[in-house]
Amino acid sequence: MKTADDQIKTIAKYFVPASYQSILRALEYEDLTVVQMSRKLNADRSTLQKALLKLTEWKIVHVHDWLPPSGSGQWTRIYRIGQGVNKKRPAAKPGAELAREYRARQRQQNSKSALWGVPCPL
Repeated sequence: MKTADDQIKTIAKYFVPASYQSILRALEYEDLTVVQMSRKLNADRSTLQKALLKLTEWKIVHVHDWLPPSGSGQWTRIYRIGQGVNKKRPAAKPGAELAREYRARQRQQNSKSALWGVPCPL
C-alpha cells in the first residue's frame, strides 16, 4: 500500500509542470532552503521562491522548519516534499531583548580591546 507521500510524488510526477520537476528531485533526498536549492540547481532564487509557493499551495511541498537569521535578517524556510502542515514562523524577539544582547556584545568587544586590564578611553 502506498503512503500519502508516495501518492504525492506520483501525482507530482505526472501533473506538475516539467519546470518544477527539478525542484521535486532536489527535495526528494534532503530538506532545502531556497538559497541551497538555488546553488544546487543553478537557478534564480526569486523564480524558485515563486515555484515553491505554488507547490506549497498545491500541497506537494510544505515548510518543514525555519532557520534563525544570522545577525539582523529574516527567518528562512526549509522545504520538504510531501503533504504536511506548514510550520509557523517563530515569533520575533522583543526590542528589549535585542538591545540587551547588543549591549552584552558591546561590553564583550570593549573588554577585548582593553590594554593590560585598563579600558581604553573612548
